[in-house]
Amino acid sequence: MRFSTRILPLETKKHFTQNCIFYSFLSFSRFPHNPFRDSIFRVFSSKRDGKMGFEDLLDLCSALNEKCPESVRSSWAFRIFDFDGDNQISLDDLIESVGRLTGLENGDSRIDRESAEFIAQLALEELDIVQSGCISQQEFVHNISKMPDFSHTFQLMP
Repeated sequence: MRFSTRILPLETKKHFTQNCIFYSFLSFSRFPHNPFRDSIFRVFSSKRDGKMGFEDLLDLCSALNEKCPESVRSSWAFRIFDFDGDNQISLDDLIESVGRLTGLENGDSRIDRESAEFIAQLALEELDIVQSGCISQQEFVHNISKMPDFSHTFQLMP
C-alpha cells in the first residue's frame, strides 16, 4: 500500500517528506546504535534544533563519505565531540565521550564517574598539545591525522 501526499497541505507535505527521508536513512544505517547520534544530529542540523532536513542529510553523507578529505571529516568530528558547543573539547566533553563509548546497562552508565574522569584526564594530557586544559580544533585535527584508523571508522558503512 502506498501513501499519497497529494491530500496533505503544503507545509505538512514538506515535513512529511523530510521526516520520511530522515527516518528511512536512520532505519538503513547504523545510527540507531551510535552513542553519538544526538550529537551528530545537533551538529548537522542547519536550524540547530536536532532535526535534519534533506540538505542536512546531504551534508552528513558528504562529511562521512570515504572520499571526503580527512581534515574536513576531523573538523566535523571535533564538533560532534564538543558537546557544550564552546569550540573546545574540555574534560567534561571527554568524560561524556567516555561514558557514551562504554555504554549503558539497564539505563545506567557502565562506568562510574571517577573512572570516566581518570580516562578522560589521561586523554586530555595526551591530546592537549599546548597544555591549555582543553583541546582546540587545531589540536584535535592534528592528533586525528596521526590515527590511521580514523579514516576507516568515521564514515558511513554499508
